[in-house]
Amino acid sequence: MFIMLAASVVLAGCNNKEKEPEFNPTPAEQWGKTMAGNDPEEITWPDLSENYWEYTMDVSKYPSTGLRIAGQFPNENARFFNITLYDDDTTARIASIEDFNVVPSSGRNPFAEEGVTGDSWFEVNLVPAGTPASVTAGLKNVLEFPASTKRLCLLLRVYFNSIDHNDSFGGVELPSITFFDAATGKATGKAVRAKSTYYDKCAMIVNSVPELQSAQALVFTLAPNIMYSNGPTGYVTAANRMTDGDVLLFRFKPPHSPASISENTTADVRYWSICVGDKATHTPITVPDHSVTMDGEYANFVVIAKNDAMYTQAKAAAEANNINVLTWDREKSGDQLMIFYRQMYIRDGYVNSVQKITAYPPLKGGLPDATAPVMNVNAAHRVLGQYGPSGLKLSTTTLLAPNFADIKASVMRFEGSVEPE
Repeated sequence: MFIMLAASVVLAGCNNKEKEPEFNPTPAEQWGKTMAGNDPEEITWPDLSENYWEYTMDVSKYPSTGLRIAGQFPNENARFFNITLYDDDTTARIASIEDFNVVPSSGRNPFAEEGVTGDSWFEVNLVPAGTPASVTAGLKNVLEFPASTKRLCLLLRVYFNSIDHNDSFGGVELPSITFFDAATGKATGKAVRAKSTYYDKCAMIVNSVPELQSAQALVFTLAPNIMYSNGPTGYVTAANRMTDGDVLLFRFKPPHSPASISENTTADVRYWSICVGDKATHTPITVPDHSVTMDGEYANFVVIAKNDAMYTQAKAAAEANNINVLTWDREKSGDQLMIFYRQMYIRDGYVNSVQKITAYPPLKGGLPDATAPVMNVNAAHRVLGQYGPSGLKLSTTTLLAPNFADIKASVMRFEGSVEPE
């Protein structure tokens, strides 16, 4: 089970219908097809709040060539965005730039300053190592990639304040992509897009998901970032299987996320969410941080089957106890499910970062080793304590017990060791 999980959560959404790209003159056509998180057919367990785009350059065909990405800052409903560079052959992350660090080419950065109105523009310049300082000195927002790179892949990501978004880049056109001579800095024309391995990796993941097994304890583990990882982020997951009368309860103390633009650089994380996905790697459920009902310092969640005979009563009982209800449609999505807790853009030094957890499964020969036992260092609740999610599978009748309000803290959290006796 975990070998697939490890490879997939770092991708977080990609459509496998991508065709061989062609040269196109408009910005929207230079990028790959929008990978919209709220598209019900999107794969590899995306967060519903996101949109992604891909662009890949064949460096071997265009040596000593720089890339300039230029456009307007997203504004409409946009929470944050970034641009990340990868070696498309190895899928390793090379560099990234986050929204509040982007120096505007005109106007002000709406992700770094409060009250920005009107249009603001930016450009990000990607240059091969060895580009003369006389060229880079005149460029804003420079990211360097190794000159030995054969194919350079870019992922443009934007997250929204709600899951009700379209496939746009935050209300503005996608940025344009142009080539320039890295030796002189002179423009050489519109960028030509090459085929990326990204979509093949997505298809490989989807076709390899094993059967997800039933478990009484919800043990959340961190998957290794081995493919197209998204910078300072982390994802912990728990797999399970529901049958009639089952509910899945879990809780944790969440990080602080920004309540205003001024907190973008100081908050523990820029965004966190809970998602639930199916075996086909679709994500029917996303609950973003600002939509979570808190119970003091805790965020409580329960997965209840929409088809459960006691669903209405169970939902009412959960809500009366400040538990966020995740309604799972077993008839549509099946019995097998994955729960994701995402921390996005984690502040450097945040003591309860999920990146402190030793990733599971460990890598063996460059691939996840699913035969390794889960150890305490792999379990979110053992490493982060109350800040790491954990829980139990219980019956609907337990949730409906008259004294549930008195015992909910103990029945909602698995505190035990996960190491073999």
